[in-house]
Amino acid sequence: YAVIAALATLLDDLEIMHTPLLEEQAMRSASRAGMIDMYGWLIPAIDGFNVELNVGITGVMRECVKSALSLKKTCAKWFDGVLKKGFFKD
Repeated sequence: YAVIAALATLLDDLEIMHTPLLEEQAMRSASRAGMIDMYGWLIPAIDGFNVELNVGITGVMRECVKSALSLKKTCAKWFDGVLKKGFFKD
């Protein structure tokens, strides 16, 4: 989730990310097609986490990216003063 969220942020394109609905559909389709979870069970889960948790993570990540993209211009100069003072230099 973090990699795709980072790509969406860097490329300034929220639509790169999948939606919570698509996450749920993909997990259920994979399970119906025979994908087992990490315990060997034929249930829709990723790394031992159920659909609800994965859908929630997808939703939170999308909202984080959406917020970051909407505030990009607002926050662009936040650290200029700090950087001008020489903080964070080698």
